[in-house]
Amino acid sequence: MHEAQSKPADSIGTKRAWARYIKWALASVVLVGLAVYVILVAADYRVFRQQTIQFGKVRLTDTRAEVLYKLGRPQAVEEGLSAKDPYGGFSTRIYFVDGPSGDQNTMPSEKKLEDFPGWHWSREWGSQVYTAVSFDKAGVVKSIICYDQLANLAAWGPLAGIRDGASEDRILILGKPTSSTIKGITKTIEFDDIGVRFHLVKDKAYSAELRQPTGGEFAILRRFLHTLLP
Repeated sequence: MHEAQSKPADSIGTKRAWARYIKWALASVVLVGLAVYVILVAADYRVFRQQTIQFGKVRLTDTRAEVLYKLGRPQAVEEGLSAKDPYGGFSTRIYFVDGPSGDQNTMPSEKKLEDFPGWHWSREWGSQVYTAVSFDKAGVVKSIICYDQLANLAAWGPLAGIRDGASEDRILILGKPTSSTIKGITKTIEFDDIGVRFHLVKDKAYSAELRQPTGGEFAILRRFLHTLLP
């Protein structure tokens, strides 16, 4: 009689054990899935953050020597801005580095590359990208600009996750810009807190700039998290 009554009890105990096991297994799957997601998001953030300090091969911390090593000899150099514009604005002068001797548009022979705050590379080695790098007074990179007039070749990028030819909607996954202006046929969208700027024509980005950000690590994290929103 006692053994006959113990079988239902054993059955109930077994069912409870299986229920606990299933709950434990489901919880483990959820925890593992969550851990994998966190690892993947962390990896994506590291990539995103890198794209706010480096554009193409050039980093904001690079010196003139490092830029020369990475990109080679520039094809043109740029003087600093001056208030000599006859219309009351600022102007700058571009010289070709290896232009014809004596030509007014050729870099003066008494000058060196290091004498100019801006260096330019134009569609070198078959690339469709025009690149301009400017330096501060200490000779450290201040800004990097990449320009593609065709705006459909995915020639530059990613910069903060944005590539050449991106639409305005795609750019706005970064959140609300610090400024957005239209001049003529060009719209400029800026995110000063992470130091990026985009120029668009006909809803396609053709130019992007990376410069020193006004915000800190939290600004970069906030912009990244905004890209994860549906």
